[in-house]
Amino acid sequence: MASIDPQPAAEPVLARVPAGEGAAWWSEGWRLFTAHAGTWIGIFVVWVVINVVLSLVPFLGSIVATLTTPVFAAGALLGARDIDAGRPLRFDHLFAGFSGGRLGPLLLLGFYNFVLSFAVVALVALVLMAIVGSDLLLQLASTNAEDVAALDFGSLITVLVVGVPLASLGWLLVGIAMWFAPGLVAVQGVAPGRAMALSFKASLSNIVALIVYDIVLLVLAIVATIPVGLGWIVLGPVLVCSWYASWRDLFGGGRAAVTAAV
Repeated sequence: MASIDPQPAAEPVLARVPAGEGAAWWSEGWRLFTAHAGTWIGIFVVWVVINVVLSLVPFLGSIVATLTTPVFAAGALLGARDIDAGRPLRFDHLFAGFSGGRLGPLLLLGFYNFVLSFAVVALVALVLMAIVGSDLLLQLASTNAEDVAALDFGSLITVLVVGVPLASLGWLLVGIAMWFAPGLVAVQGVAPGRAMALSFKASLSNIVALIVYDIVLLVLAIVATIPVGLGWIVLGPVLVCSWYASWRDLFGGGRAAVTAAV
């Protein structure tokens, strides 16, 4: 594997970029994707299949999927980084996060993600219990059609109005803490907790560029979903490559720094 192993971490330098970079990351994602489109599609399909298989394993499968998501994501990021540096993309980049001393820290990052995601669910459940009571929540979680049909409409509206925004906010905060973290851990050797803090700081510091990025993602996601979701076969890898571009420009010194390291 040509990717550079993690080095002892110095504090990464955080860049601040203009709003237009949010759209430029998608252009970079497309460039990196088209350089090795077939391999990227193969990597993405296998990654999806792995997650589907894990989802079939009750309870444990979802935990394993959450723990390993940063590991696979780091491998994909390393693949995009190698393309950016003029090296070829290989299928085994998907598994690069399992080697080079990266596995333990990336699994710990996945564990933090699992704990924080669970904390969001628990917090939302506690707030809703305080408002509508535990019985209604049990009815809502029931797979029994009669229990669901018996739900009080007013209480159900309360659950939707309070629970959905609260859960969305919680998962958004976890998401921005995780966004740049796999790259910081896998490439720069930053400790997982510190990587999440830096990711959170970077997201807030570049919030306008990320909003532009997300608006483009929303439009592309709608287009990709129209043909029975088949557009995601292309959008998925492009998303990964654009994600790499965002990490590179905020923490990796930009494209010039990557090519200069060859």
